[in-house]
Order: sequence, then C-alpha cells, then structure tokens
Amino acid sequence: MKTLWISIALAGVGTTAAHASSPPRVAQEPMYIAYPKEAFASRVEGRVAVELTVSAQGRVENCAVVAGIAPSLDEASCRFWQRTLFYSAQDERGQPVPAVIRKHSDWRLPYEAR
Repeated sequence: MKTLWISIALAGVGTTAAHASSPPRVAQEPMYIAYPKEAFASRVEGRVAVELTVSAQGRVENCAVVAGIAPSLDEASCRFWQRTLFYSAQDERGQPVPAVIRKHSDWRLPYEAR
C-alpha cells in the first residue's frame, strides 16, 4: 500500500497568555504529515481542534484535543503541532512569554480517494 501524504489546513481559533500583548505565530511548520492508515481506510475526514501550550521559546510543551474526530487523526494532529515551531508570544515590553492557543487541523481525503 502506498503511503498517502497530505498537507493539513492550519488556522488559529484563539489565544490566551498571562500578560501577553501579542500571541504566538507560526515560525516553521512541517510541510506534510501522513494521513493515518486507520482513518484513510475508514475514509474519516473532518476538523480536529487542539489547545497548545507554547513556551516562551516557541516550542509546543503540551497538546490537548478539544474536539476530536477519530483517535488516529487526533493523535496525528498533536504530532503535527508538536513539530511546529512558533515565534513566542510577547508581553507589553516585548519580552517572550508562554501562551495557550487553540488551533485546528482540517483532514480531507484527496478527491480520488473518496
């Protein structure tokens, strides 16, 4: 069986941080992630929402699924976001601070696989 690689859509859905005046922004994201075999075989598609704890250094320290669709896609979404590097949130003095943000991943099968 051939491995199917897809690009997942990324979007922010909210940000909170103690004393942050600017939220974290994506600095570098993985280009592709494999569609989990179980989800592909079951033809599961949809949106996974996650809450990320981003350190003052821009690394994801924790990923919690807020709204999932299938265990394999939920786990793959967290793996994707944990490989993403962020520019850190900043306080009113421009100093890096940790933050909690929400993101989502849209999982869509290629047209020919539907």
